[in-house]
Amino acid sequence: VKLHGIGSGGDNTNPNLPGNQNPLRTTRTINVGLIDSSGNLQPVSSGNITFRPNSGNFGGDIILNSTIPTGTYLIKIKSPQYLKKQLLGIITITKGSINQLPAVALITGDINNDNALTIADYNILIGCYSDLLPPKNCDATKKAAADISDDGNVNADDYNLFLRELSVVSGE
Repeated sequence: VKLHGIGSGGDNTNPNLPGNQNPLRTTRTINVGLIDSSGNLQPVSSGNITFRPNSGNFGGDIILNSTIPTGTYLIKIKSPQYLKKQLLGIITITKGSINQLPAVALITGDINNDNALTIADYNILIGCYSDLLPPKNCDATKKAAADISDDGNVNADDYNLFLRELSVVSGE
């Protein structure tokens, strides 16, 4: 998983742009949702992915809910601060096996975690922004969410990254 703004994650305007190579949070939660061929949403599975410095990507194993049968699915993934993304194509999942998923890049900036980049996200970012002056309206929770480059600061790096991500305003 490529997380925009971190490692080799790039961003919307330049997918090859390097991001923060030393993220503070090297482990992230990820939710995996499967939609079967009848359009039914299967139980969401959650797990952790970990930053891999050598590749600049995140990866890990997510154990799917045991009730999910072998079949073909549309798969959507979501991580906090990132928009939900549907993987390309129809993917076959075999119960009881390791199923390798294709690479995917997630768009950052969903600061309030509502699966959309809106003025509400921008307002939190600006409230926590502090290049030279102290932030105007920020607590520890808001700061952690607004620090989309994950370097411990909410500054021009986060602001510019947020602006570059705005060409996509909602998750799938």
